[in-house]
Amino acid sequence: MGRFCFPTIIFYDQYQKGDLISKTPFSKVHICNNTSETQNTDELVVKIQKPYLNKNNIKNEIKILKLLSESKYTPQLVYDEYHYLHCFLVFKKIPGKTLLEYSKNQSTQGIQPYIKEECVHQLLEGFKYLQKHGIIHRDIKNDNIMIRVDGEQVLLKIIDFGLSRYQQNLKDFTTNEICGAYPYMCPEMLSNRYYNGNCDTWSLGVLIYFI
Repeated sequence: MGRFCFPTIIFYDQYQKGDLISKTPFSKVHICNNTSETQNTDELVVKIQKPYLNKNNIKNEIKILKLLSESKYTPQLVYDEYHYLHCFLVFKKIPGKTLLEYSKNQSTQGIQPYIKEECVHQLLEGFKYLQKHGIIHRDIKNDNIMIRVDGEQVLLKIIDFGLSRYQQNLKDFTTNEICGAYPYMCPEMLSNRYYNGNCDTWSLGVLIYFI
């Protein structure tokens, strides 16, 4: 029997992993520096995953992030490296907080009306873009939305495409797989029935109600 050969990890030739930002049972996110480009001032983060625990989801995530590379409403992937044991996804760091964190930090009066209006507008435009490109997110919730408020300027980004699926014609997508956060799940998913791409529409409605 031949020996199992561990693949050479190229990530560490170009990037340096920094402080831990967040972690889940399937991934860790760290601050990241590009050591090969001394003039590059972009702040970066790296999401490190273990494909042998979550193989299909990670491959889908990479494919979808590349499809969305031109979108201003989603993270910008700048480097990816996939091996059986490790996967490295490097993104431009998104400034700001999650919508959940931001709402908790507001006064007792809540989010200001003009910010609410801009949030709803950008969310609708962002998901219109996703649907146009055949992306079903399946994990819409307030901590998968990043928000940055700078004076009167509001910037929203939709993050975490680990549960997303691509379907060229959204009407052709159907599954009974349960995923996402319970408060945002559509009724069909909660009752273990088959659902389609409209699951995102329901979740988006719940998110707008939260705002």
